[in-house]
Parts: sequence; structure tokens; C-alpha cells
Amino acid sequence: MARLILNNLRQKLQINTQEANFIEQQVLEQFLDYQKKLQTYEKAYQEIIMGLKNLNENFDDTDLKQLQQKLGLKTEDVTSIETKLNQFHTDSLPILEEDEKQNKKVSTVSNYPSEVTKNPPLDLDFINSCKKELALFVGPMASFIVEDVTSKFPHLTKEQLIEALAKEIPNPQQANDFIAKFK
Repeated sequence: MARLILNNLRQKLQINTQEANFIEQQVLEQFLDYQKKLQTYEKAYQEIIMGLKNLNENFDDTDLKQLQQKLGLKTEDVTSIETKLNQFHTDSLPILEEDEKQNKKVSTVSNYPSEVTKNPPLDLDFINSCKKELALFVGPMASFIVEDVTSKFPHLTKEQLIEALAKEIPNPQQANDFIAKFK
């Protein structure tokens, strides 16, 4: 549908296909560059909060503000990243059980099921399907979210991954709709 709208607009503005492709490529490159900058900030912030024992612990955010400025990131984007990671850090951070000999099970706090065992890795088709469906609810960040969750928790079952991804959808009804697509 978006392609039809773009083609219609291109014709209305009398822009030839070659010029339109050039403009589209420029916009895409800017978008991808901004996404890389967001990832850089997210990694820096994640390193900081993972080093904290809890989020009440104070830390100097001067470096983060300088990084935000250097990368040219919008405050609302940075706030969104920080909110997401703070929530993830407090609700989902895995805590290893004291007895690691029991099949190396992991207990998790709230967002993930109570036990995650060493399941075989999920197949690429299923992961791509999750990215595609999640994108309908959260947009282009879906790929990054799925990759982030699957890299941090590589042995989730399909059901656990779906539940974890649904937690990334702010609207509860949409989160339920996302889960329903996989049932």
C-alpha cells in the first residue's frame, strides 16, 4: 500500500523513477544511520545499568548526555530506550539459581516464565515470522527487539519468546492480538 502511495505521489510531482529511487535511497540511509546511533546509545546505557546493583543506585549521566549530543539523538528516543531498558532490567533480568547443577535452569523475574531450560535454538523462519508480526505493532524497531531478546535468552521456547515480545508492545490489547497470531 505504501508503495502505491509513493508511486502516486511521484507521478503527481512529476519525478522520474531514477530520481525517486535516489531520494528513497537517501532517506533509507539516513534512517539506517539513525538506527545505528540508537543502537550505540542503547548499548552504552545497557552497560551502565547492567553494572548497577539496582536502579536506585546513582550514576553520573554526563557521559550519556554527551553521547546523545554527539550522536544527534532526540530526547524522546533516548528516553524511550532508557525506559525500555530500565523496565527490562528490573522485571526481566535473569537470576541464576544457586544450584547450577540442576540442568542449569534459570529463574526469571516477572516478564518471562518462571523457568527457562536449555531448549534447542529457535528456527530462523519462526524468528523472522516474529519480526514481521511484531513490526505491525512497534514498527521498524521490531527486528532489533527480537534480536535483542533472542541474543540475551537464546534458549527460550517459542511460547516464551512470543510472551517476551508481547511485553514490548505498549498497548495491552495489541499485545494480546500479537500473542493470538501465534496460537
